[in-house]
Amino acid sequence: MPVNADDTVKCIDCGHYRMKDAGQMGKMGFGLLKLADNTRYTPDFLVLLPDGVLEIHETKDGYIREDGWLKLKVAAGMFPFRFFLCQKATKKDGGEWSIRRV
Repeated sequence: MPVNADDTVKCIDCGHYRMKDAGQMGKMGFGLLKLADNTRYTPDFLVLLPDGVLEIHETKDGYIREDGWLKLKVAAGMFPFRFFLCQKATKKDGGEWSIRRV
């Protein structure tokens, strides 16, 4: 799971990622996690915090499909990282981002 300091990731409207601009996040990158034979999960963001903690951040614009949610939950149970779901509400519901730990 390579994390490259030169990778800059923009997450539209997600105030959570403003932490990177404020210096509260270290490096961001991408990786692939093997969950089982022929089953893989590619997180949206791997975030290495300044204190050395690695977090997995999954972003969804509203709806998350059942298979995506299951892969996220399985990965959270298999790997020693903190997993977060950053999900945008519909315009009808205010359009704000909610962040919850998986």
